[in-house]
This record gives sequence, structure tokens and C-alpha cells, in this order.
Amino acid sequence: RNWAIRSADLAVKQLGEQLAQARGKISVLTDLLAALGNDGELADRICAVVPALHELLAGKQPCHLKRLRRNVALHAEAKGIRVATATASQLKKAQRGKRLAPADDAAVTWPNALAKVFVPGTLSTLGAGTFDTHALESDLWNSSRAP
Repeated sequence: RNWAIRSADLAVKQLGEQLAQARGKISVLTDLLAALGNDGELADRICAVVPALHELLAGKQPCHLKRLRRNVALHAEAKGIRVATATASQLKKAQRGKRLAPADDAAVTWPNALAKVFVPGTLSTLGAGTFDTHALESDLWNSSRAP
């Protein structure tokens, strides 16, 4: 009878410790979810990246499926699928689809048509898309002949 009481007390103590650990994990997860702004898609994409990142941190190369999942999570629009649990064929289709882009594509202009071309070693620029090739060729010729 005493053995049963001690055994039950030990089991209650262990369950109490496990409950405290679970509450701590729930608290951490709740804080993380709040940091994500309760954005399910963002959480899904972060979960999709974790396995590949884990492999890289361990000094290993992620397998093809983990790399594919990571790339889709970071670069593809992937509408209508949960990236973290999608099949390989769904991920391939998403990878071939639209890319993630800023909301205002008009704000992104690359390359800048008004930018002057910079050529290291020369100070001569003639305007957008052009440069003084003679100055560049002279610099390259002189530097290759220098002792």
C-alpha cells in the first residue's frame, strides 16, 4: 500500500513537471505567433524553411525536396497551397509560377535608366549605358604590362 502511494505521488510530481514544461512551450509559441502578427501564411513559410536551414546549420546539404520547399517558401507566390506540407508536384508547380514581388512593382526599376555606368579605375562616364572604352582599354593594357 505504501508503495502504491509513493508511486502515485511520484507520477503526480512528474506530470506536474511535464505540465509546467508544456505551459512554458505554449507561452513561447504564443509569443512567437504574436510576433508573426497571427499571419498563417508567414508561419507556414517559416515552417517550410526550417528543415533545410536545420540541415545547413548541421553542415549538411539539404535533400532536393527540402531545398525545393525552402525555395518556394522564400521566392514563389504559391497561392492556394500550404508550402510546409505541399507535395513535390505542388511545389514544382508553384516554383514555375509567379514570384514574390513588392506590392508596387512600379516602384522597383532595375536597372536605373538614368544611372551612369561606373567602371573601376576610370573616371570617364559618358551617360547611361555608355562608357569610354578607350580609357578602360588603356588602363587594362598599362596594368597588364606593369612589372
